[in-house]
Amino acid sequence: MFVLFCLIVMRMSGAIAFHPVLRVSGLPARFRAALVLMLSLMLYSYVGGRLPMEPETLLEFGLLLLRELYIGFCLGFGIELVFLTIRFATSIMDFSMGLNMAQVFDPSTNTQSTVTSGLFYSLLILLFFATDGHLHFLRLLFETAETIPLGTASLHIERVPGYMLEIFRSAVLAGLQIAFPIMGIELMTEVSLGILMRVIPQINIFVVNFQTKILVGLMMLFFLLNPLTDRMNRVLEQMNTVLRELLQLLR
Repeated sequence: MFVLFCLIVMRMSGAIAFHPVLRVSGLPARFRAALVLMLSLMLYSYVGGRLPMEPETLLEFGLLLLRELYIGFCLGFGIELVFLTIRFATSIMDFSMGLNMAQVFDPSTNTQSTVTSGLFYSLLILLFFATDGHLHFLRLLFETAETIPLGTASLHIERVPGYMLEIFRSAVLAGLQIAFPIMGIELMTEVSLGILMRVIPQINIFVVNFQTKILVGLMMLFFLLNPLTDRMNRVLEQMNTVLRELLQLLR
């Protein structure tokens, strides 16, 4: 059925287009389009060509397409909010270490980012594939056909934005918890340098301050690499929970 296939394409397009891993500018648009088409064909054969209710008018068909696109958008945007945890944490770390001004152009997102932020975000993407996050995401896309049958989504507009805000709040708090060790050691470094400046006024504190903060921050990142990696794994596990709860709201 052509109508059913169009609905599947819209749902897959929304999920793929807003996925933070697949949205990078370095990924060719043809690859994303081919991926959407391939997944749509697989899901079409999975659902068996069944559509609970055929749209009677062109307007109803357009509304169904928008609903399916909205479902895919919610899934992709939910993952983006979870990934925001690492971006927010690394931005706070860079600000504490004084690396916030040392930004470089990131061609994958067409934005300015610091070296630390790009490093940990790349590490998060590698962990996403290493922990079979892409397979969990594909399984979830196919499960949506049973959780939310094609053409029957009620959307619950009044509940989804509130849940998105809750995810954002949790991401900000988790980012602060991840960055707290760096923030604490940098604060202690600032206090120590202030005391040193009072004891030895001849020291050029503005030169020593920047070098010391960067050195201390990089040393802390080296010692905290394993705990940060474990925290990233928990973030990816939380992503699966968030997506399943989001699907229950969209039923």
